[in-house]
Amino acid sequence: MACNYVASFFCLFYIAFISTMLAASGDLDSKVPTAATFREVQKMNVKQTRAWRPWIVTQEGGYQTGGYTVEYEQGLTFATVRGAGHEVPEYQLERAFIMFTYFLTGKSLPSLQRHE
Repeated sequence: MACNYVASFFCLFYIAFISTMLAASGDLDSKVPTAATFREVQKMNVKQTRAWRPWIVTQEGGYQTGGYTVEYEQGLTFATVRGAGHEVPEYQLERAFIMFTYFLTGKSLPSLQRHE
């Protein structure tokens, strides 16, 4: 993976955890917008392994979109959290918990789509 100056924070975090990284962004974040975070992830030059898709949460007997996610080689996942600002758990505690639980157990975020 090529790490450049702009993406150095993400690279250092990724290297520190050796094989996995979750770059998460609240879609209402005005301090570090989702598009800026996504651009930094793209600068890491890692091949995409699973396309953009919505990830879901189960609520009141149905499904709701928790956000959107894309996966890359070497254990890198980028995910947005719908309805969250800069500090995701402050705005969407349940969605943040689900996202981190799946990440820490090494699973892809839940989706209604088949795995490509």
